[in-house]
This record gives sequence, C-alpha cells and structure tokens, in this order.
Amino acid sequence: MACARCGSEIPAGADVCPKCGWRPSASTSADRPFEASVDALAEDAERAARELAKATAQLAARLAAGAGRAADDPRGAVKAGLKRVGRELDAVAKDLEKLLKEK
Repeated sequence: MACARCGSEIPAGADVCPKCGWRPSASTSADRPFEASVDALAEDAERAARELAKATAQLAARLAAGAGRAADDPRGAVKAGLKRVGRELDAVAKDLEKLLKEK
C-alpha cells in the first residue's frame, strides 16, 4: 500500500509508514489521507522556512563580517559582497527546489 501522506510504500502488515510515520489504521474517514497530505505539505513548508531563515542569518553574518573590508575598499567590497549574495541566494533556491521535488 502507498502512504497517503508521503507516497512511500508501506510494507504489508506495517502499522505506520516507515518514512513519515503516518498511521493508515488511524484513518476513520475518507478525508483522512487528504488531511495527512496537507499536514505533510505544511511540515515541508515549515522546514523550508526554517532553512531559509537560517541561510538568511548566515548571509547577514557574513555581510556584517565584511563591513570592515568595505571601509578600506568600498567598491571592491560591494562587488564581492554582491557576488556572495548571489551565490547564497542561488544555493537557497536550489535547496528549496530540491525540497519541492522530494514531495
């Protein structure tokens, strides 16, 4: 049987999905698989938001650390900072795309 929450295969006789922990035996209505899917999507969105917040905080810390260099060479520091920001944002976008493809 396929898990209604994450789509993984649930082995015969198993009480819970080995990947996400959803309990097919707990389903008491036809709406339960839909609710489980919505719950899984909400969890994914929360995880993605936490990862984005973490990446943003790391990026802010790196930019703050480079503030001293900006005083010595403003143009060079700005160019380098913009390149770093671009790379970081690309990495975050790839991570979010990966999360979305997993589901």
